[in-house]
Amino acid sequence: LFVGRPYCRYLCPYGAILGLCSRLAAWHVRIPPGQCIKCRLCEDACPYGAIREPTVEPSPRERAWGRRRLAALLVLAPAWVALGAVLGGGTGPALSRLHPTVRLAEDVRLAESGQATWLSAEESSTGGSFQMAGPLKNRNEAVVAFRKSGRPASELYAEADQLHRDFRVAGTWLGAWVGLVVGVKLISLAVRRRRTEYVTDRAACVSCGRCFWYCPEEQIRLGLYDARPAVEALSGAPPDAAKT
Repeated sequence: LFVGRPYCRYLCPYGAILGLCSRLAAWHVRIPPGQCIKCRLCEDACPYGAIREPTVEPSPRERAWGRRRLAALLVLAPAWVALGAVLGGGTGPALSRLHPTVRLAEDVRLAESGQATWLSAEESSTGGSFQMAGPLKNRNEAVVAFRKSGRPASELYAEADQLHRDFRVAGTWLGAWVGLVVGVKLISLAVRRRRTEYVTDRAACVSCGRCFWYCPEEQIRLGLYDARPAVEALSGAPPDAAKT
């Protein structure tokens, strides 16, 4: 139910580039088919779920349904990108309010329109009509400092408007990227890859070698312990005593 580091695995652009490069790597972790006993210990040990099990041959009906689903996902892929771009661009103005310049411009605009009253530094410290504290006091001090600077409010408003536009553009690109990732992920899940043996997913594998440590055959090869009886039990082969 839980996926470790979902952003790094599915949304990070740098991770996506590394995944593409990893598919083209000359050296990679491999599971020798002749030595694999299908114990699935490597699959359980892999922290990234990069071990792929053999596939089951689909029926003609399942194959036809898979082709239709893949075609539908390919058609809908641009829609996912467009939807992500629209949603991401819509969140841009809201996120821009986290910027101190935008927040200051809103406070100054409220003060000029008479919708908010900000105290001077002396009134804020002595109490005035009420005592300010916490974030409200910080915002009040920012407005007072801006007024003392003598800077025109129009310049502050222009800078805030530019930040609004920048956040909207950045949100649009980020949303489009998320939509693209979702579309590509759905397409990859719809593509059936035929496998007759356990293999490693090159894009997901980071070559940490944990699967080697859990492999009984590798332990035997290194001479760490005699696990032949356990290997034979897992593989279904008769023990050596029964062969003689």
